[in-house]
Amino acid sequence: MEMAKRRKVSVAGLNIRLHDHDDDRVYDRLIRRLAELRRAVDIGRDQRMALMTAGKTRVRRLGAYRGELARFTKLDATEDWFNEKKFGVADESDLDEIVIPDHLKPNLRSCRYIFIPSKHVLIFQQYASGVTFSPHQMIAYFEKIMAESEIKEEFGEADIGVIASAEILESIFSSNFIRSIRIRVQRPNPADFGDKEGTVLDRMKRNNAKQWTESWDGVSGGSLTPDEDVKEFAEVALKNGKIDAFVKDEAGALIKKSSESHPKIENHRYDPEEESEAGSFRRASLKYLTGLL
Repeated sequence: MEMAKRRKVSVAGLNIRLHDHDDDRVYDRLIRRLAELRRAVDIGRDQRMALMTAGKTRVRRLGAYRGELARFTKLDATEDWFNEKKFGVADESDLDEIVIPDHLKPNLRSCRYIFIPSKHVLIFQQYASGVTFSPHQMIAYFEKIMAESEIKEEFGEADIGVIASAEILESIFSSNFIRSIRIRVQRPNPADFGDKEGTVLDRMKRNNAKQWTESWDGVSGGSLTPDEDVKEFAEVALKNGKIDAFVKDEAGALIKKSSESHPKIENHRYDPEEESEAGSFRRASLKYLTGLL
């Protein structure tokens, strides 16, 4: 008997930070509000995205929510259409045959997510069954939806960032030649745990700072030699900011390495005859979350 081909589910994560909120339930209210809003926003080109559902998971100890986001195509009626039968641009008589209600949108793709309010982390299905949702698309959605007037009025400004892979730090700091490093940290949320985040947050609070940026450039012709303080600051930026560096590769060419281009990804392969795609997503998400704690 031929065995079923194993399939892959990949998950990635976003850090969603709200500040100056004393309400411990603010993130619960946020995810429910986004679902209740029932609004799609542009995420680039001709695509739009919306958060469709938000319901509590069965894992009560996490207090997490699960649901789906939808991505679809926004048709522009003013654009030309192609007539395959005539093999040319469709004319007005051809277009008269098209009757698509404005509320129906084509090319629907859905994406599962799990949101953990206590960690303000959203884990999403980055890949499954040939469908990809990129971190850039997810950031575009959340930045746009959080800028909607009623959401901004209720929750204030939000910082949205991709959770980067720790491998990018190893790649940068193990380079033989480091021309420059720029580390930007958005103010960590008070709900974050960890000595490094706590130290950074305390200092930013004392200076009333929303963002802390450090830039380091090597002396002319020489390489930077980052110390432990720089490395620890970069670790905080993995979940709360961005790291950019210019280093030389093995051929001696100067290249840019960025945390934004290296999201933390958790892959899980499964047998579709023994496990569902949804079950595989949950398994990958729990493993992803365990790696953050």
